[in-house]
Amino acid sequence: MDFMSKRVNYFIAVAQEGSIAKAAERLCITPSPLSKRIKELEDGLNIILFERNCHGLTLTQEGENLYRNVITHYEELNRINGSYKDKKCIQAGVYGPNPAHVNMIVEYLLMKKPTQAINLVRLTPGENICSHELSRLDLLFSIEPISPSLFLRHLCSEEQQLLLLHKANQTSEQCRALPWVQSPYFSETVAFKNHHNHLLQLGFSQEVMNIDNLQLRTSLIRRGKAITLTLGSILSAINIDEYEYNSINIPELSLTHHIYSNVAALNNSQQTMSSLMDMGFNGGTADTSATPEQEQSPICDI
Repeated sequence: MDFMSKRVNYFIAVAQEGSIAKAAERLCITPSPLSKRIKELEDGLNIILFERNCHGLTLTQEGENLYRNVITHYEELNRINGSYKDKKCIQAGVYGPNPAHVNMIVEYLLMKKPTQAINLVRLTPGENICSHELSRLDLLFSIEPISPSLFLRHLCSEEQQLLLLHKANQTSEQCRALPWVQSPYFSETVAFKNHHNHLLQLGFSQEVMNIDNLQLRTSLIRRGKAITLTLGSILSAINIDEYEYNSINIPELSLTHHIYSNVAALNNSQQTMSSLMDMGFNGGTADTSATPEQEQSPICDI
């Protein structure tokens, strides 16, 4: 925000993320100045806002009181700021894995307008992403459905090819004994947890290691220390040596990709829409009615 104290912005981010590191990533700054600003805010108010525990940072009672007092005004000022601000930058969010069609759409928008600024952010699973946050987005790529009333167009595609990736020459018994290694942007979603529960019934491990670094994940798999659940559409875009890895299709599992768009250059492009249809997407203008599945989604509309 341009007209709200940075310290308030920082306090809100830390309170919502429960971590200095995650809040710093969200704010696109380093953790050190963020910690300093929080300390300055505590000193200025003469109260302790956060306490540290094994799960990260939690608000103290005084911190909770402050959060409740400022959050409504904060959200309203954000709404006013967004309504007056000329949106020259396309705000795009990715919830879940980062599939190939994300790059295709971004490249198309940049081809149409080379000077177009696009801010692409990863949305952290695990907590509700509510309407006031979604309203800031012009484009959303998600593996969870939402009530589409905030967007003019909704496309969806079911991906049938979910793959178990493991070290070459490992037996099924060896694979079942190994932990999973996943990006937290995938492993913390409802979709992955449902698939993981199904795989548990097939005798696979309950243990999941959350590692965001792709090279480290593939290194663990190559060394036979872990296995991973990935998408066929993503695996084809990764440089994987077929002599070091094996992939097994799990026919019982599938995943639905959703694209929600308010970007006119995308919505009105017959060429891009045709390309997406060729990739299996279908849909049109967004329907404002939510299905029961959407109402249970961790991405909510309140």
